[in-house]
Amino acid sequence: MNWYKKAQTGEWWIIDGQASFADAEIGDMNHSGYVIDSILSNHDLEPERFDLTKENEQSLKLKGFSDEEISVLLDKTDPRAYAMKKWGWKRVQGNNVQTQTLTTDDLKDIANGLYDINDELSENDETTFNIEVVSTGAYYTSVPYRIISDENPGALRIYDSSYVMAQKHGWYKKSSRKIYIPAEDYDKLMALVDRMARGDRNWTSEDLQIQQNYPEAVEVLLKQKIPKTSTCSNGMCKLARKTIQQIALEVRKNMVKCYDDECLKTYCLPASRLLKSELIKSGYDATVTQGVFRVDNPDPSATEDWDPKDFENEEEMQEATYTPLHYWVEVGNTIIDITASQFNDELDDPVSPIEIGTYASLERYTPIAKDFI
Repeated sequence: MNWYKKAQTGEWWIIDGQASFADAEIGDMNHSGYVIDSILSNHDLEPERFDLTKENEQSLKLKGFSDEEISVLLDKTDPRAYAMKKWGWKRVQGNNVQTQTLTTDDLKDIANGLYDINDELSENDETTFNIEVVSTGAYYTSVPYRIISDENPGALRIYDSSYVMAQKHGWYKKSSRKIYIPAEDYDKLMALVDRMARGDRNWTSEDLQIQQNYPEAVEVLLKQKIPKTSTCSNGMCKLARKTIQQIALEVRKNMVKCYDDECLKTYCLPASRLLKSELIKSGYDATVTQGVFRVDNPDPSATEDWDPKDFENEEEMQEATYTPLHYWVEVGNTIIDITASQFNDELDDPVSPIEIGTYASLERYTPIAKDFI
C-alpha cells in the first residue's frame, strides 16, 4: 500500500526515528499491540505464544514484570500513553503527531520518522503536520515539515493553536501571517460545518480528524451559520434545543467510537475542543479551560520526563504529581468534563465518565487559564 493511502487511513509509531505501521484495519497490529508485544519481548517472551487472558497480577509479578508493565498488560493503563511517557515513542495518525515532550531530540525523531513514512519529503517541504505535546497540552497546527526538520522547538511557537483564528476562506495568525486551509480539506470542512449546523452528529473518523485539525475554523464558521439569540443569561441561551448533558453524551459517544478508547486517555484537549464547538452550535457560550485535576495516587510514570530544575524545591515537585494538567469545558459557572474517567486508576473513588458541576461541587478541579481556546 502506498504512502498516501496509509497516511490518510492508517496509524504509525515513530520509534527512535524509524516508523512502524500500526493500524490493525490495514496491517497486522495497532498502536497498543506494538506496546504490549514490546513489553513481552523485553522479557524474552514470544508475544504470539503468550496468552495474556490466562494471566493475573500475581502471575505476571512472578514472571518479573514491573507494576507499570502489569498495569499495561492487564489493560489498566493505556499502552499508548505508557509508550510515549516511558520510551519516548511518537504516535502518528494521518498528519497528526502526538509526543510526550517537545525537545530538539523529539523533533529530530519526528522529522526522521515522517521521512521514513514518506521519503518524498525534503528539508524545504511545505507539507504540514499537527503536533500535540501530551505533557504540556500544547497543540501546534499546520506546522510545515521544513520547520520540524530544523529541530528547533522555539520555531513552533507561532503555530500554537491558541494563537490561531479562522476567517471565511482560510486561516490567519494574530500576527497577520496567513496559513490557508489546504484545498483538499476545505470542502470537507465546509460540508462538515453544514451538517453540524443541521444537527447531524453521525460523525466519521474523517470528520473528527477535520475537527481536530481546524477547531477554531469549525467554531467560527458555526457561529456564522447559527443566528445569535438575545435571551442569554449566565452564559446559557434559553433557545438551546438540547441540554448540556445530552450534548456531552453525544460528543463523548462519538469520540469513544472513533478512538476505540473508553477512557479517552490523553484526549482531554481535543475532546474539549469538540465539545465546545457542539455547545456553541446549540447556543451555549462555551469555553475551554486549562487547569489541573487532583488525584489521590499519582501515576509514577507521569513524572519521568520532569526536570527538577523546573520546580522551586522537592516539595513543590511532589505536590505537582498530585495535580496533572487537564482540560475541560465551561459554560457560565458550570464545568463539563467528558474525559474525567481517564484518572480513575489514580483515584480512591472513581468518577463518572462525564462530570458536570461547579468548582464548589467538583473539588478536584483547579483552573489555570480560563477561556484557554
